Amino acid sequence: MPKRTTRKLPIYEYDEKVNGQVRYYIRPYVNGKQKTIRLDDNGNMWLGRDGYNEACDYIANIENKIVNVQYDPNMPFSKVIYEAYDNIKEKLKFSSYDNFRIDIKNHIIPFFKNYRLKNLNNQVFLEWHKYMESKNLSLSLCNKIHLWLSKICDYGIIYFGLPCNYEKNIGRFKKTTEEKEKIANKDHIRYITLEQFNEFISNVDNVLWNMFFTFLFYTGMRKGEVLALKWEDIDFDNKTISVTKTLSREIVDGKKKSTSTKTGEIRDVNISDILFDKLKDYFDYCQPLKENYVFGGEKPLALATIDRKKHYYFSKCNVYEITIQEFRHSHVSMLINEAVKNNIEMGSFFVIMSKRMGHTIEVMQRVYMHLFPDIQKPIIDLLNNM
Repeated sequence: MPKRTTRKLPIYEYDEKVNGQVRYYIRPYVNGKQKTIRLDDNGNMWLGRDGYNEACDYIANIENKIVNVQYDPNMPFSKVIYEAYDNIKEKLKFSSYDNFRIDIKNHIIPFFKNYRLKNLNNQVFLEWHKYMESKNLSLSLCNKIHLWLSKICDYGIIYFGLPCNYEKNIGRFKKTTEEKEKIANKDHIRYITLEQFNEFISNVDNVLWNMFFTFLFYTGMRKGEVLALKWEDIDFDNKTISVTKTLSREIVDGKKKSTSTKTGEIRDVNISDILFDKLKDYFDYCQPLKENYVFGGEKPLALATIDRKKHYYFSKCNVYEITIQEFRHSHVSMLINEAVKNNIEMGSFFVIMSKRMGHTIEVMQRVYMHLFPDIQKPIIDLLNNM
């Protein structure tokens, strides 16, 4: 049980500390009911004594807003959605904000556009879950949108007197039986083998597109990282690629903007001999300026063009079509296959691959561990030798 502080304001102290410091949360009363609210709009917790004093000021401000809230049962829920959107987007990186905008437009507004606050209840939000499930979206996407909707409801509680967070009451989306079977059958990661890639790339007769798809397969870089890459990021002398940014959808002065990588970290990706030779020939063919994009010249390639060309070239061969993200999976799968052949120690392999792919070791293991054949063999060998 959290303990109440000595102050009269409803600010509570967490049992666990962060770096030896106490953290706090608040539970103001909304329409006669106590609600747990994080202490800032980014979901951070207040730390230490200074944080506690800030929390006191914060809760007083929140309570003043709640006291002045006039609940209007006939207010369209869409008004809450749009105002929450304007509030939340200011705190997001553009790529996240753009995804937020698309998710609201495609998955939240179409369902809730005719609802008023008085019409909302748990059953309505349960129906929204069924509506989402009918779209055959991925579980991760559904739960991402669930979190957006929950944030919108929290905003509605504070600023519009919404009785409760109905979306939080319903909870996250759960795996369907079909999804569980996919995971059990290890079909949740698709990839093509080196032999399949060679068959595919042999049909790509354009210099640019042959290089683009080869680059994806042999580096395993994310699509946005590849599109943001400029020639100045490639060190031909040391055979390395400096991955410092990813391409955003945001347009600034008529050009797409680059932002930090997905994890915010800078990493170097070593270039294999096969890729180096092709990349050097491609550079000599293009004779580009250093500040040009590797793929696209003065402007990066358009996403729609990439998808169209990918579909065209896959249609020319007997290899099933994969997504751009699945080129990344294919790269990891190829290296796992080689690691097994060469008896590379698994722990070291995941450390090296996590740095190359820009993942944590935990993510690498969770996503790709099942691709190792006979993964339990060392355990069985231990048992047999007892």
